[in-house]
Amino acid sequence: RSSQLQGLPDLDELLGESGERDHLCEGRRARLQAAFRRFRVPGSADVHINDVSGLLQYLGHIIACKEKVLPLVKQVTSFEYLGFDEFMDFYQLFLPYEKQEF
Repeated sequence: RSSQLQGLPDLDELLGESGERDHLCEGRRARLQAAFRRFRVPGSADVHINDVSGLLQYLGHIIACKEKVLPLVKQVTSFEYLGFDEFMDFYQLFLPYEKQEF
C-alpha cells in the first residue's frame, strides 16, 4: 500500500474494522462534530446541503465534488439542510462509496 499522505487519515482508518458508524472512535466523532459546527448556517444547528462538499474537503476527503456528494445527501434528507445526526447517516453512506471509487 502506498504511504499515507502526511496528516491525512487512511481510508481504512476512517472506516474502522467494519465501516459502521458505531465503530467511529469518540475522537473521530468529536472531529466530525467540530468540522460540522464550522460549516453550520449562522444561527442554526444545520448545514446547507450545498456545503457538504466543502465540509468533506475540510475533513481531507478526495471525493468531494457536489455531483457525487449530493445524490448521497439526498438519500438521507429531502430538505435543503441537515443536522449532525443526518450528516452522520450520510457519512456512513459516503465512506464505503469513497472507498469503492478508489
